[in-house]
Amino acid sequence: MTWHGTEFQFVSRTGDLVAATVTPGCSSIVSVTTFIGLLALMHIDLKKDLSSTVKLAIAGVVALTILNAARITILAWIGYIDGSSALWDVHNWVGYALFLGFYLVTLAVYPRMGRQKISAAAS
Repeated sequence: MTWHGTEFQFVSRTGDLVAATVTPGCSSIVSVTTFIGLLALMHIDLKKDLSSTVKLAIAGVVALTILNAARITILAWIGYIDGSSALWDVHNWVGYALFLGFYLVTLAVYPRMGRQKISAAAS
């Protein structure tokens, strides 16, 4: 395997040369900013205390970074096993599957975390 900056290449078990570039869209930046934005909207809508939101934000950023690394590893492994066309076939959906699962777990967990803020208007 040769890795140079954001580009890598290797020869698969089938003898196919697999080459790819990890672009900013492939990094976890997009998924992290999407998560933080959605979490902020849920924080406003559900009126949760700030500490619950911050805890989930930190855990989510770590989890998304790990999930993205797992996604890239899965893609490289599939490319190694079955060649370049298999890598690109899986590339089109594996991220959606992993990140959709993460967002669904977040939607289930966040409403149960902590307490709602009590506003001055409610008292």
